[in-house]
Amino acid sequence: MIKLIILVSIFFISCDESGNEALAGCLDQTACNFNENATVDNGSCIYPEPNFNCDGDCLVDVDCNNECGGIAQLDECGVCGGDGLEDNFDCDGNCLVDVDCNGDCGGEAVLDECGVCGGDGIADGACDCNGNVEDCTGECGGSALIDYCGICMGSCEEGLPDSCDELDCFGQCYGDASVDDCGICGGDSSSCSEDDIFYLGSFNDNVLEILYSSSYDIAGFQFGISGADLIAGSGGDAELYGFTITVGNIALGFSFDGSVIPSGEGVLTNLEINIQNDVSEICITDLFVSSIDAQLPFQTGDCLPISR
Repeated sequence: MIKLIILVSIFFISCDESGNEALAGCLDQTACNFNENATVDNGSCIYPEPNFNCDGDCLVDVDCNNECGGIAQLDECGVCGGDGLEDNFDCDGNCLVDVDCNGDCGGEAVLDECGVCGGDGIADGACDCNGNVEDCTGECGGSALIDYCGICMGSCEEGLPDSCDELDCFGQCYGDASVDDCGICGGDSSSCSEDDIFYLGSFNDNVLEILYSSSYDIAGFQFGISGADLIAGSGGDAELYGFTITVGNIALGFSFDGSVIPSGEGVLTNLEINIQNDVSEICITDLFVSSIDAQLPFQTGDCLPISR
């Protein structure tokens, strides 16, 4: 009985319905290996890649990258798949328009009156690019002073004290020039923007945060803190951009290598201070801020109340 079952099984596997021996192969006429003699599909059909026939021939257009059916095209500079001409340049990279003082093709930067590319020119209140002011004779950067009697380059002795112990911000003995809210000696507080300011931040554990907002690049600064003794200064953007911070009667920040604090806002520096006795508030005083070649018009923020 077992032998009979095996013989019947072999008969159905090896023969088709008509009794002929079955031939396995690909029955799909669209396949590259279609077998017209096959009677049983064994799943072996092979088809051409898209855009190709069974012989590997491309049936559609070939692009500039020699890709069959690709979409790459030559740009106006003859580069396959390129981005074409860059604004203001030809295909060889030559600038077709004017180059500004920064070397930018088509740029808009110009030299100011001080020869600085993109600079702001002579600072308000100054008479030259070095930040000098006119003396009492009108000479830019001159040293002529007003005497005790109010006469320019005079020699008044009547009532003249033995020594001059009071100089104004121009260095004139008993002069009446003062630094305005913008940090300009003899100014009228109209030259500075509310965006250009030094102001006080938090005060914790004898560390006072000095904050700033500036539309200028800052090359140096100095200021005092009323009602406090300055111990040390560190951190903030001043340290980040390589400034040296020294303290004494004032805090002074500058860079030996000409680095600047770029325009922006944030923490300028942190000052370690001791609050003096009987002080109810501390304030930024005698502020002076400069660019590489001129004094900058800055104002100071509100004083900070001190609770004991």
